[in-house]
Amino acid sequence: MKTGFKNSFVHCINKLDMMKKLLLLLLLVPMVSYAQTKEELQLCLAAQSSSFTSDSEADNALDKILNVIGASKNFVLTPCSEINNAKATSYKGIRYILYDKAFMQLINTRTNDWASLAILAHEVGHHINGHALDITMYAGGVVEAASLDVQRKQELEADEFAGFILARLGATSDDALAFTEVFQEKDDTYDTHPTKSKRVASVIKGYTKAGDSSSIANDNSTPKEYIRDNENMSAEEYFNKGIEKYASGDYNGSIEDYSFAISIKPNFIDAFFMRAFSKGLIDDNKGEIADYTKVIELDPNNFNAYHNRGLTKDEIGNYYGAIADYNKALELKPNYFHYSARGAAKWMLKDYNGALSDLSKAIELEPNYFQSNYNRANVKSDIEDYNGAILDFNKAIELEPNDSRSYFLRARAKNSIDDLKGAIADFTKTIAIDPDYYRAYARRGFAKDDLGEHYGAIADYNKVIEMKGDDVFIIKKRGISKQLLGDLNGACNDWRKAASLGDEEAAQWVRDQCN
Repeated sequence: MKTGFKNSFVHCINKLDMMKKLLLLLLLVPMVSYAQTKEELQLCLAAQSSSFTSDSEADNALDKILNVIGASKNFVLTPCSEINNAKATSYKGIRYILYDKAFMQLINTRTNDWASLAILAHEVGHHINGHALDITMYAGGVVEAASLDVQRKQELEADEFAGFILARLGATSDDALAFTEVFQEKDDTYDTHPTKSKRVASVIKGYTKAGDSSSIANDNSTPKEYIRDNENMSAEEYFNKGIEKYASGDYNGSIEDYSFAISIKPNFIDAFFMRAFSKGLIDDNKGEIADYTKVIELDPNNFNAYHNRGLTKDEIGNYYGAIADYNKALELKPNYFHYSARGAAKWMLKDYNGALSDLSKAIELEPNYFQSNYNRANVKSDIEDYNGAILDFNKAIELEPNDSRSYFLRARAKNSIDDLKGAIADFTKTIAIDPDYYRAYARRGFAKDDLGEHYGAIADYNKVIEMKGDDVFIIKKRGISKQLLGDLNGACNDWRKAASLGDEEAAQWVRDQCN
């Protein structure tokens, strides 16, 4: 029996899979598990030196810096050997400054004791300006690392903050610039950190913002962007709180925190991205699209935003719009995931050639991505290439052995080439994985009827009726199975039931055969 596959599969690229992977990473990523290249760490400029003869002195230095701007001490200052530098980072909403004492000692031997304080202030500046996002977001692939251009801009903002702090603490301009002596004047096009002259200019800018003289160290006119008190959190803190709530399944709460982060920092790209993601999980498709659009406005090269906006357009049936977004994502970064999503959207538009081309490209790039194999199998089923579909379902099942849909649809493909025993075996496997899959019972019943196994078919039809209630078509089919077994009385009872439910064909059978 040939069977069509239209409407047999609800198309989706499952964003919940991404969430599950992220939640797993939140549990598994150790606190200092990220890898940093020497170049990324060399000028990161985090916190401790020989002028800090103990960890308590480093703590006191941090207090001095935070007191300048009235910020609460909600940082964890942690010695971290063998990183050959220091680093501002966050983990699960907690802000850390990691510092290598040996590295800081080397800095001080080449400059002076003000350099240690400047380096620590620089790292605090990364936190104050919301640069140090949670490492689990990068590890989970949810947030892309900032571009080189953005990273250089962030370093200059942190330098400016350091210059401001040192002026307020009474340093001369030469003292404030001491830590820049280790920098080099070089082409910074492909570097995460700006060239020396730009960094010196930023330190001077911050120093000038404080009043251009250490004599105003006690002036309380702190620039608005640096003001933090015990009751007001930074944009980054709200963002990290949002991450925690997202990871715990509190999507509405995460949206609220991301919104607070955005209100403090209106161009906070990652807050818009994660707010969009959370909105998608509460089915706010309109809000989700709006936030991804804002991400794209702020960062036109953010291929993840194009891809996710495409997924959302898929969900609401805007397949042409989805394809346009996947096109842009592929232009920015060709990869199997974009091809797979675009192929699925083309399938929904019945562009079977286009769908097969994209899905085949996705499989070429990544043979072990389940969704590409699964979707291509469905496309082949729609164009009645059942043998090809079976091969792709085989691969999908190899990749996801407990996916009941793959067994169900492979069973239908086998049924279409009259491999009834193979179909029954797959329907049976479907039921073993998902005992509530009533369509598998129904289809297995049809296949058993085709093989003459009418008692087995009746048992399956009974199960469907038990699970689904009075299904007219199944009641009629059960009546036919009984008729074929010579149980005309039982058949007539089923047909009368179907007729009572409004089925005219069953009513005619009753008139013709049930006197």
